[in-house]
Parts: sequence; structure tokens; C-alpha cells
Amino acid sequence: VASEGGEFCLHSFLFLINVARARFSCYTVGVMKTFEQRFTVAYQYPVTFCRDVFSAECDVLTRAILRDVTDVSPHRVLIVLDRGLEEAQPDLTKKITAWVMANAPEISLAAPIESIPGGEFAKKQDTAVERLVKLAYQTHFGRKDTFIAIGGGAVQQYYRNHL
Repeated sequence: VASEGGEFCLHSFLFLINVARARFSCYTVGVMKTFEQRFTVAYQYPVTFCRDVFSAECDVLTRAILRDVTDVSPHRVLIVLDRGLEEAQPDLTKKITAWVMANAPEISLAAPIESIPGGEFAKKQDTAVERLVKLAYQTHFGRKDTFIAIGGGAVQQYYRNHL
């Protein structure tokens, strides 16, 4: 709240930070002025399509995780795997573990790979998310760490909507 000649003006912290990029309009109701604000935040990230992302020949995932070249400390990953996919590809967990070991010490597992049910069940269960949130808390999962969800559409959608 700021006072201008006896009038009070409410504004958000974001408006103060983004005043150079903000577009706003003002209207008056009685003795109050209200400013409608609009601003955009630019965000950029790579989208890459590949096969066998955990193979020794493919470095796409490694490059994506390590793309911040200014940060040389190890990056931790928390990996969630759709149980149906794990059953269809029994060697997938071994491939993931081998990929992590091949990229050590730059990349390490924050916790053992988590296996969760997929399909419609994944969309309707909060217990898996609660378990992952607890795991992230217990492992001090941070901003520079990477959460990797591997599975079908239900797993991807569920974790996109809940985490």
C-alpha cells in the first residue's frame, strides 16, 4: 500500500519488479483507483525426440540435465517408472542404473528408482504422489535436481497435474 496525496494505491510485488515490462490500465471507482496489470514471463527449454534415451550412445538426457554449465556440482535425479512399462521391459531399470553410473559423479540417484502403477489407477491415487513428495523432502530434493517420470500418458499426466 502506498499513499499518493491522500489516495491509496494497492499494487503487487510482481508489478514493482516487472514495471518495465508490464502493461496496465487504470480506472476510477469513487475515490479508489484500480490498475489492471498484464505481463509475460519468457521461458525457454529444449524439446528433443530420441530412441533408447538410456543407451551409452545417446547423450540427450545427460545434456539436458547438465545444460547449466555454470553449475559444476553433482545433479541428482528422482526417477519414477510406470510399473506396466517396467513389466514390459524388464531390463529398463538396469539400463537406467547403468546410465546413472556412466554419468557419475555429475549425475546421481537421489533415491532408488520408484515403481508406481500406471493406467487409470495412477490418475486416481494420491498415495503415490504423497510417497514421492515425502521422498523428495527426505532426500532434500532441490531446484537443481531433476524429476524424471517414465511411463505412459496416465503417469505423465498425473504427475504433471500433481507435482
